Amino acid sequence: MTILASCPQTDLLSPEQIPFDYLAHFDKLKEYFSLPPNIEYVPQVIQFKEREYRTDRKRLVKVLLHYNAGLSASSQTMEAIKSLQHSSTYAVVTGQQAGLLTGPAVTIYKALSVIKLCGLLNERYPSYRFVPVFWAATEDSDLSEADNFSVLSRDDEVKTFRLNLRKNMGRPIGEIGAHEVDRTIINFLEAEFIDSEFKVDLLGMISDSLAQARTLGDFFSCLIMRLFAEQGLILLDPMKREFKDLARELLGKEIEDPLTLTRQVEQAGDELESPGYMRPISKTDNACSFFLVEKEGRRQVYHGPARGFWTSERGHSRQELLKILRETPQKFTT
Repeated sequence: MTILASCPQTDLLSPEQIPFDYLAHFDKLKEYFSLPPNIEYVPQVIQFKEREYRTDRKRLVKVLLHYNAGLSASSQTMEAIKSLQHSSTYAVVTGQQAGLLTGPAVTIYKALSVIKLCGLLNERYPSYRFVPVFWAATEDSDLSEADNFSVLSRDDEVKTFRLNLRKNMGRPIGEIGAHEVDRTIINFLEAEFIDSEFKVDLLGMISDSLAQARTLGDFFSCLIMRLFAEQGLILLDPMKREFKDLARELLGKEIEDPLTLTRQVEQAGDELESPGYMRPISKTDNACSFFLVEKEGRRQVYHGPARGFWTSERGHSRQELLKILRETPQKFTT
């Protein structure tokens, strides 16, 4: 393939947005970010990680191996996971909300970008190992962004397929059963896909991924794994219990001190709005940094001195939340 033209990243961004100044005028944001987004600063990033971060690499590797093996991971992916046992190996992480048939095209671009970046880093800094990781954001409950996809049909028209997930509104994508995607999706694709040398293999990949999946999140991850098997991409699903177990200590600290992070987020938002940037996220003063998956879906947890903890469904004591964290940590999302 020949690239006929290209444009700077900043041409795709609004000058009023933080990403524009992050790339084009880093000096305006240096009080918020330690280093510019430049490959030259990777050694400083590594020094910071070595100094500030501690993790049980063996435990992490065990969990990643188990999960990725369940996705029929390639030998390249399994080898990349095993390399994380070594202190000289670093993960380069991207991610995207889990969507039907991998969701928007940006999902694929993100995966390709992190794979390419790892290649550049491994070439530039051979004393270290960099492996690509894709965070499948299955905790998201905005189903309108995940229940549909569009294809250019054989009639040169954009045709859209949409699942009826009304009964699942409010639930995380990673909790919705893959049975919601029945044979109709395959029939739609068989009828609308443009005939090409890739059609049969692509339909087979989709059918196999659907048959292997228990949830819509699994369906997403299985497809991503199959698409990037040879590149050694590592998948991570935060809704799975084994990954939530790794975050149990962090979530426990949030339950014990539920509003400090909220205050820090709001303070940072105030500081960013002062020079004219948009506030990236906004939370009410009593909103905790975590959600709880309850009977009717994913619910924001609130805290106040008089009421303790509560959601739109019911109230909770601190001890009740800690008990849920011990027994079913996957019920907590962020």
